[in-house]
Amino acid sequence: MLRLNAILEKFRKAEVKNEIANKGFYLPMELLLVILSRLSLKDNVRASSVCKAWHDAAVSVRSNSPWLVYFNTTPTGVSYGFYDPMEKKKTQSMKLPNEPFYTRLFYSKDGWLLLSVYYHKAEPPRLVFFNPFTQAHIILPSIKTSRADFAFSCAPTNESCVVCCISNRTRHRFLIHTWYHGAAEWVTELLHIPLLSRFRGRNDIMFSDGCFWLEDRHGRLRLFDPVARTWDTLSVPKVLPFLMCTTEHKGNIFRVSFFYESNQKRLVLFRLDRSMLVWEKMETFDGLSIFVSNNSSIVTNGLAGDMCNIVHEWNSHLDPYRLFKHSLCTGSLCTDKDDPGLDSSTNGEVLRSAVWIEPPHRS
Repeated sequence: MLRLNAILEKFRKAEVKNEIANKGFYLPMELLLVILSRLSLKDNVRASSVCKAWHDAAVSVRSNSPWLVYFNTTPTGVSYGFYDPMEKKKTQSMKLPNEPFYTRLFYSKDGWLLLSVYYHKAEPPRLVFFNPFTQAHIILPSIKTSRADFAFSCAPTNESCVVCCISNRTRHRFLIHTWYHGAAEWVTELLHIPLLSRFRGRNDIMFSDGCFWLEDRHGRLRLFDPVARTWDTLSVPKVLPFLMCTTEHKGNIFRVSFFYESNQKRLVLFRLDRSMLVWEKMETFDGLSIFVSNNSSIVTNGLAGDMCNIVHEWNSHLDPYRLFKHSLCTGSLCTDKDDPGLDSSTNGEVLRSAVWIEPPHRS
């Protein structure tokens, strides 16, 4: 590790940048890829900052498996760390910038988090975009809400980024707040739509194909276009009553539902057939991996070994220090005795929240 740090520091120095192209400093691409593929994600990201060639090589060998980013409260503030489900290891905890005393986690997408951050007890919290890999942060305009859920369309560094907030839900109406990239304030509307009640604190807002998706009490899918500020409705018959999450991958909408059989939880995966407007039960899964947490979910495919055809669940209401794996093939819970999970810390840290996050493929 010390050797790697010395190499990275040497290449970063301005006076040797031109020497990288010289034959004395040249690494064959095949060798460079092998070296970078053996680094941890943290060191891979650091190596990608050396030059464009190293950046492109580092990005190409990064795993597409999400990580779980978790937040602890400590006697001195808030810390956070990562858990890699492939390596089954935790990283060392890090302090949040500006040392807040409490945070609330809302959403994760494209390697960014949306947090409510409490810096001082006498002041209201600030709504903040936070990149846990680089510690970059963007403060949003303040907003007053009650029982709010948030989602955003893409990374806040993208000019098309939109944040959607649903708050003040009753049986027949709610408030929708939207923030557009660079705006100084939120746009708020009162809508008379009977949205589905939140299930045990799960966020039920999803973004796909330019729209935010929500479900109403009758099982209909409500699509909000934040650019045109219009609503569309898809009347889809209900399926199994218990919903774990609704998520998307490459334009496909998936619904993970469950039922109980002989006191055992069984999962069923559905895919939305938009032409027939029905939930189609999936019998084959094409190597899908679904990562579910209270605040958001991520779908990927092509992971190796026992990571594919699996729903990886972190649920604060069940056991915040344990990860649950469910087989999509059998619908049943998998046992993984080799996975230590998020073992409780001995230095006064208490795990408060966690969410799956995509590694930084483009930064």
